[in-house]
Amino acid sequence: MEMAPKGVDGNDIDDTSNRGDSSSPKAYLQAPVTTLKQWVFFHAVVECGSFAAAAESLEVSQPTISYTIARLEEILDVALLRLDGRKSQLTDAGRELLKRSRFLLSEAAALEKLARVVRDGVKPEIRLAVVHGFPTRLLIPALRRFSSQHGNAQVRLTEASAAEIRRMLHNDEADITISNVVPQGFLGNVLTQIEYVPVAHPAHPLFRLDRELGADDLNGEIQIISPAEHMVHNVDLAGSLPTAQKHWYVSNFETAISAICEGIGYGWVAINRISDSLKNGKLKILPLQPNSTYIQKFFLIRANHSGQSNDTDELTKLLHEAAESAGGEKI
Repeated sequence: MEMAPKGVDGNDIDDTSNRGDSSSPKAYLQAPVTTLKQWVFFHAVVECGSFAAAAESLEVSQPTISYTIARLEEILDVALLRLDGRKSQLTDAGRELLKRSRFLLSEAAALEKLARVVRDGVKPEIRLAVVHGFPTRLLIPALRRFSSQHGNAQVRLTEASAAEIRRMLHNDEADITISNVVPQGFLGNVLTQIEYVPVAHPAHPLFRLDRELGADDLNGEIQIISPAEHMVHNVDLAGSLPTAQKHWYVSNFETAISAICEGIGYGWVAINRISDSLKNGKLKILPLQPNSTYIQKFFLIRANHSGQSNDTDELTKLLHEAAESAGGEKI
């Protein structure tokens, strides 16, 4: 009589769903025929350009490198590399497997890192990077709820430019990011949309024209730009928005608003951040045409590695819920 296999807890394991179906959820229990060491050697040869250079980099003998790569090709029954003089070049198959094996090695490194965290009793940390200009009234409620529900988790919050966030994602320095641009090679979901409007002090000379304004009207004026509003000034993102030829760049949002309220210039500002100033008459929306408003999308982007915990999934969910409770897609 055939005995049912036992799990680590001694209970029976129902493995009928894994018989003869490599796509089964339990297919990963089948032992791989290649090793991580073989893939590491393969990557070393590609990155170093030759077997000799790879051997020197890994501090092993060149015959060891040669044998390991030959064994890997034998197991897979496919040629990964070809010699071009003294240089090693990828075959078409090798190029495809190189891409997939990068993910494999990244996953292995993430798993080992998690094991060290568990071993040392360190609290899990989520690295969250948020682009300048994303409203804190969406961010803070999500973080507050996360803190109350997951007290053992730590969050490292970084506010950065879109370019810095792109670099962090590519260098695996962030687990969750919120940005106005989704970098190539990553997937992002729209978290919210924010309306930007051009504003100035009510006594600004532009209002004395008493008509709709065009790009020519702005040429002689000063545009105040802070890091939070720099994305709107970027014509690649904002398209054909009318802008001034003279720009003052300031280091923070409060300074930019103070300069605009003093009548030094005008600026494109997130309307949700200046609602009080509009109500009390300190600021007024410029009647620009045809672009009197600009809608900026913000995306939630997850890192490509899957060495993330359930805490990361929960924070992602709370961020989406905070955006939805604030009024949905546009605020």
